[in-house]
Amino acid sequence: GMIRKCIYCRSSSLHLFKTVKRYSLIRCNNCSLVQTSQRKSNDREAINKIMYNDEYLHNYIKREKELKLRLYRRVTEIEKYKTGGKILDVGCSVGFLLEAIKETSRYNWEIFGVDINEKSILLAKKRLNANLRVGSLTSIKYPSGLFDCITCFDVLEHDFNLEHTLQEIRRILKADGLLVIQSPNYKSVMAKLSGVYWDWWSLPDHVIHFDLNTLIAILLKNKFSILKWFSWESEEDFVFNIVGSIRKSLPSTFLMNKIISKLAIVPVKIVWRLILLPERIMGIGGSLVVYAKR
Repeated sequence: GMIRKCIYCRSSSLHLFKTVKRYSLIRCNNCSLVQTSQRKSNDREAINKIMYNDEYLHNYIKREKELKLRLYRRVTEIEKYKTGGKILDVGCSVGFLLEAIKETSRYNWEIFGVDINEKSILLAKKRLNANLRVGSLTSIKYPSGLFDCITCFDVLEHDFNLEHTLQEIRRILKADGLLVIQSPNYKSVMAKLSGVYWDWWSLPDHVIHFDLNTLIAILLKNKFSILKWFSWESEEDFVFNIVGSIRKSLPSTFLMNKIISKLAIVPVKIVWRLILLPERIMGIGGSLVVYAKR
């Protein structure tokens, strides 16, 4: 059945925004948030177990080098605002960000991680010595004002209780604590060009679909102040998504889909280069990154 209320602002004024595969994406007329129409929030654990299984984690760990390079940049950005202290990575997976801090930081960080996926945390514990917990952020009940910095990389789009989570983040952050969020952006060029085949719709795993305006409005409403934001995606992700969508949308007669999608690679790479700078300042990149202060 369709959701009756916005999972964020609880308004019942909703309309069908888009149908992707067999899922309805609903937009709230009150707060503009786009959300996946889902039955129950207790499907979350099941979906997480199916999505983030051994095979997924194995393939994810294989990409360590490439993913760490991106995270080193985030660590440098974080350290423009915070020079050490206690940091919590929410949805820490196997611990790449926390390792990136240990590998590159000049400062003294005490590192914490939390993830609802038990297997991820087991792998993280093998990889690094840190305060790692299995559970949702709100179930763990960290002491108030504990953290200097909290990071949420590709995690809030999974969250059925977004307001609750942001209030919890506020509670456990120090008075001038830093919050760093990265999330897929459905108003990106990448999403527009990929259409229903955009990988990062990631249904039914993602329950919320952000664009820059809704993400910032939600943070402001929860009393965070915005320090800076930008949007970006890697060339690999951009090309993979768009070329993949071309291949999936064309008929396979005479290998037409394979041939045309191969021909598209170079033009798509050129498009990525052209939007590289504008997307940082226009909010049209595949990932939104926001730095906010409590």
